[in-house]
Amino acid sequence: MRRFLIPLLLLVFTSTTAMAQDETTIDISGNNNDKNYKSYSTAISLPANKTVKVKMARYCYFSSKITGSGLLKLYSGGERSYLGTAKGAAWADWSNYKGDVHIYADTANAPGAGYYAVVLAHGGKFFSPENVEEAIKNTRVNRAMENNRVMLHKGATMLTEANQNGSGFRIGELNTEAGSVLQGYMKDNRAVHYLLGCMNTDATLAGTITPNGNKEADLLEQARNYRVVTDIVLNSPNCPTMIVWGIKDNDSWRSGSNPLLYTAGLVKKKAWYAVRSALRHRVIQQQQASVQTLTNDARDVRPFVYDLSGRMLSGETLRPGLYVVNGKKVIK
Repeated sequence: MRRFLIPLLLLVFTSTTAMAQDETTIDISGNNNDKNYKSYSTAISLPANKTVKVKMARYCYFSSKITGSGLLKLYSGGERSYLGTAKGAAWADWSNYKGDVHIYADTANAPGAGYYAVVLAHGGKFFSPENVEEAIKNTRVNRAMENNRVMLHKGATMLTEANQNGSGFRIGELNTEAGSVLQGYMKDNRAVHYLLGCMNTDATLAGTITPNGNKEADLLEQARNYRVVTDIVLNSPNCPTMIVWGIKDNDSWRSGSNPLLYTAGLVKKKAWYAVRSALRHRVIQQQQASVQTLTNDARDVRPFVYDLSGRMLSGETLRPGLYVVNGKKVIK
């Protein structure tokens, strides 16, 4: 039996599910946030030659039991599309599902998302690569996709939740397109292992494989959030001040999430440049408004009119004759 063991670190994401009919779309999409996760757990019967498309929200939990051998298309709507229950506490039962699974990035659902990922659940299980066969036998490995051929398409990411002592994820066949990302835990210091090739078939891993959390995407998302908040403050007359509690990440009481504008080494982060960009944009707007005001005022300026003796006159009460208007001789 051919198997590949890839140690990675864990990452979190949300996924959802669908009800199966001839060719069905299950739409639980939405550009929501981590305060209002969407959930879907209805069982799905997916016969051969049938397709179910699941359009997932940016933050959601998909934990449906699936049976059959039809095609399942998952469209991740953002950073947290979980394939399992909340925080990865349990994975979905796909033990009797033998179909192909295609995973896509639904960028239209949340254009501002940092990335578009499905997140695999750890189920509270501890996995160590020292004894793989025992771990599989005792279900200490997420086996939801062990009977499936999975394709990770361009723009999509596969991540995992992870137990503090390490977690394992078994996939029958995994293929990744160029531009996709296979990743471990979103944060550091939690071991994740993908067990691939369980169907004894060949596969192509053309995408990126990264062990740690997608820090670049996280920094971009953080920068976008800082820009949005700064723009709101600048455009709200009732919010005259924006206070940042600290300068460097290690100054913050939430230093573990690196929330501030500078790194611990005082290196400017993308968030710093986002705030500067917002401030510069406001200055440019103010300058343009000032130029427009000056232009309008200039239209109201009356000409300087003098007679030939050099006396300044009013342009509205001139009698016929020769005058000097704005430095030029004019006959009126």
